[in-house]
Amino acid sequence: MSTCHQVLAFLLLSASVALGQNSPGAIVNPMAGTGTIQDNAYTNTFFGFTYRFPAKWNVLWGPDHVAAAGCGHDCRLFEAQAPKGRGNVQIRAYPLPPGMSARDLLQKITAAEADQVGLKRAGSPTEFEAGGWKFYRADYKSRLIEGDLLQTFIIASTKEHALLFTILADSRPLLLELTKGIGSIEFQNVEQTRK
Repeated sequence: MSTCHQVLAFLLLSASVALGQNSPGAIVNPMAGTGTIQDNAYTNTFFGFTYRFPAKWNVLWGPDHVAAAGCGHDCRLFEAQAPKGRGNVQIRAYPLPPGMSARDLLQKITAAEADQVGLKRAGSPTEFEAGGWKFYRADYKSRLIEGDLLQTFIIASTKEHALLFTILADSRPLLLELTKGIGSIEFQNVEQTRK
């Protein structure tokens, strides 16, 4: 298992535990994982978007996995990794607790991660729009033996859920390529909850 994948697994496990404590009865809609992967494109038909990932990347998790594993208080929808483990993209869904916005949830996730694994903030949180959806972004950096690991958390809300895109990269050019992919997501006609 690559360093990127190990770090991502730890980060998301700790985020899931922290979020599960905030809304213990809430679960992700069982249909949230409905989708397809074809020609380097992950399409989620429940949330209504298509994310294109780099060619030659290895899909680690997709709709078939979600169908087999199901969803609980969070749901890993998709994960792909660079051939040599130098980058990773994961998309997860979380139920949004009443009164909590996607921005609030992002702050909660990143605060938990910073406390548990010592992430260092790399700039101020930002917001942007793509396809009519509002996204919130927070960038971090971790110092590893092999060098820096750049981490970006991007979140949006839709259908009473938060979609969290977690991107790990070992270089600034790769991080830029992957974050541009989020900004160019293709959206179907989906009503989004703006919070």
